[in-house]
Amino acid sequence: MEQRAKRILVVDDKPNNLSLVTSLLRPDYEVLLANNGERAIVIARENMPDLILLDIMMPGMSGFEVCAVLKQNPATADIPVIFLTARNDGDDFEKAYDIGAVDYTTKPINTKELIMRVKTHLLIAEQKNNLIRLNERITHINEELEEEVTKRTRALSIAKEGLERQNTDLAQFSHIISHNLRGPVASALGLTQLFDRKNLANPVNADILNRMVDSVRNIDLILKDISSILDIRENIPTEPDRFDASSCINEVIQKVIRLHPGIDPACFSVRSEVTEMFTFRIYLEKILTHLIENAVQFRDHSRTPEILVSVKKSSGHYEILVSDNGSGIDPSDFEKIFQPFKKLTYDSPGRGLGLYQVKTMVHNLGGTIMVDSAPGAGATFTVHIPLPEQI
Repeated sequence: MEQRAKRILVVDDKPNNLSLVTSLLRPDYEVLLANNGERAIVIARENMPDLILLDIMMPGMSGFEVCAVLKQNPATADIPVIFLTARNDGDDFEKAYDIGAVDYTTKPINTKELIMRVKTHLLIAEQKNNLIRLNERITHINEELEEEVTKRTRALSIAKEGLERQNTDLAQFSHIISHNLRGPVASALGLTQLFDRKNLANPVNADILNRMVDSVRNIDLILKDISSILDIRENIPTEPDRFDASSCINEVIQKVIRLHPGIDPACFSVRSEVTEMFTFRIYLEKILTHLIENAVQFRDHSRTPEILVSVKKSSGHYEILVSDNGSGIDPSDFEKIFQPFKKLTYDSPGRGLGLYQVKTMVHNLGGTIMVDSAPGAGATFTVHIPLPEQI
């Protein structure tokens, strides 16, 4: 883009001076003219010249008064002013600098001196503006760097807290695994002591073998659960998916119905305020599967079950609710149900890992899970999952 010519405002009440300065400057600069102080102020405000040549002695407003007005206005304060004066008075020169002028030249005008002073102060003004822009850029870069450092520091803090939490969870998990494996292993070892190797035809051996098989199967199931949990912890998906929310929920419901043929499909209802979701579908499907299966398994068989799944989006996250009218949970057990291998009763279905896996997946997504329930009043699980750009 072609750079415009520098704009110079010449202010003098003498037409011959205006004509002379114009003839000197016009080949290289855009020249604006004013023959009095009031007119000079208006032209300066409207046209923002790059430099002003200003006569001191003028009728009406003097050059000093004009310069003072321009320097008081933030819009024109930085325009360099060179005074033109017919007087060779040291007090005038000192006053000119005090008011804010950058230079002065005496009349009659020395053409070479005037041209040199104009070029010099235009160059100084340009360099000053370049420095101001550079400083603004440096300030902006510093602000961006500070913001980035703040973000990185916050991210590192979050990561550190996450690692500390994972280490605590893993330590607890290891202890729980050891405790839960100890039972079936001890049972299997005890049964081997009872097994009558000398009398293989002993009818008691068949029962012992069956019990040993059950213990080994139990160990196998626990190891599969552990493998599943470790897989969830380690294999976090990196790319979110776009998918239809209602279709995803209904597919999960159909999967649960196939696993529990006795449940009536009419027991389920879906309410979604979100048409399309943008998140990690594989996690969402597993979370919904566990929560809906829990609602089915802990339903109150004395009444028709009602299971509602709803989704909405607000404040930068998805809110997913799974509620039922089942047997409910005592508030004193809320923390317990999310711990691994914790069951509310000995004969509760499952091995006490479903909600622990749900909590692990929700935390991997940077979300939260809460439960609201009371005995006999059903339960509502609320999951908040941040939108991908905030994860």
